[in-house]
Amino acid sequence: MRTLSSRCLSLALMVVFVSLFLMLSVPRSVTATGTGPLSIYGYVLDVGGNPVSGASVTVLIVETSATRTDPDGSASNGAYQIDPEFDAVDYSIGNTIRVTAVSSLGTKVNETLVTSGMDAVGLGHVDVKYDTAIPEFGSMYGVLISAFVMGVVAVVVLGRKRA
Repeated sequence: MRTLSSRCLSLALMVVFVSLFLMLSVPRSVTATGTGPLSIYGYVLDVGGNPVSGASVTVLIVETSATRTDPDGSASNGAYQIDPEFDAVDYSIGNTIRVTAVSSLGTKVNETLVTSGMDAVGLGHVDVKYDTAIPEFGSMYGVLISAFVMGVVAVVVLGRKRA
């Protein structure tokens, strides 16, 4: 008859191996062609969250090199909107959107990925803030790595309890 700790250890090992299998079998980036058109808009802000007017804003889809610039620059409330929009041939879901703002404060860049939600509504919201880069985290790959790490920790903890 197996003890409770050996069952927990077996379960923890199973979690580790399943997580490892999924990490290796799930593609890192899944792309689907956009349905277009896609308009990118957002705000240019300073470190205090105040609007930066007159900033030159350029949006680049990194993988296709499609580029658009807001001809008017950011408005008095810091808002910008790229027109003309990106067509379906300009992007795919999962592509990187790079927004660059140039103002008297310098040059600042923010990046995000084209999501299926953006594609469905034809709008993508990307703000640029002059302080630190806004990290983007939260993908299937990140979830799998987290599950793998939790499984390893469980194996180590349960292994020490057995000793």
